[in-house]
Amino acid sequence: MTIYVHDWAVSPYAVCMLLALAVGFGGAYLLLRRQGIEARLAGLSALMNIVFVLLGGKLYTIIVNAFQCYAGVVAQNADCISTQLAADTSGRGILGRLLYSPFSSVGGLLGMIGGIELFCLMLGDELADDKKAVREVYILQIPLIYSISKAGCFLMGCCYGISYNGPGHICYETQFADTGSEVAQSILNYLPQGNLFPIQLVTSLIFMGIYVSELIRYKKKTSVAIELLILGGLAKFLEEFLRADRTGLLDSNQLVCLIVIAIALIILRLKKAQAGQEGN
Repeated sequence: MTIYVHDWAVSPYAVCMLLALAVGFGGAYLLLRRQGIEARLAGLSALMNIVFVLLGGKLYTIIVNAFQCYAGVVAQNADCISTQLAADTSGRGILGRLLYSPFSSVGGLLGMIGGIELFCLMLGDELADDKKAVREVYILQIPLIYSISKAGCFLMGCCYGISYNGPGHICYETQFADTGSEVAQSILNYLPQGNLFPIQLVTSLIFMGIYVSELIRYKKKTSVAIELLILGGLAKFLEEFLRADRTGLLDSNQLVCLIVIAIALIILRLKKAQAGQEGN
């Protein structure tokens, strides 16, 4: 399959990101309202989490990239954001560099978790049931948001997979680069070369499957938050092995996934122990 990127009138990545945020947080708002949460609180939680997701996704990329630059992990010709921030070669300024830095899904996850916990802290101790509903609903939406956003990665050619010539392989080309302009040349430098494993599409389908299965369980009044963090973390951890940009034995995304899984398992164990004590 050949996908022509940068020939779109509108960026499919931007469209998919906006769609992911609208569907994910719009769905969260509706689910919270069905749980009896006030419209004001449901709307505020959605707005807060959108901001935290975007900030988390940007800041995570900048911090990890800066660490890799200073640690010597990134090759000498790599596009180190920390160096760009200091040199400001594009004339965008530091704020511009922050805005134009790549978005990390793992950073977005951490940002959402931070946003969820901050909002729960704001609710106070007297609204324990509301806190539980907020945590369940927003963690439920994470695989849906990620699934839709990865479709944008697939269409744009970013976050691409390892070299692969088997069934279902893809390659990226662009007709726009035929103009020979400076912009066209930058596109050619950006495009991955050769046949690739369609990891973005596979990831999108897997996380959509996780979302649908957990949504069914959620509607049956089953708690799904901890299970989702474990399943999602494991799926993301394994996905990284099939990405071409992975560095080292385990990359930063995989380490974060392992930490999230470990914390989720500890919480699950504590809940089971608490339930056992209450049963006795």
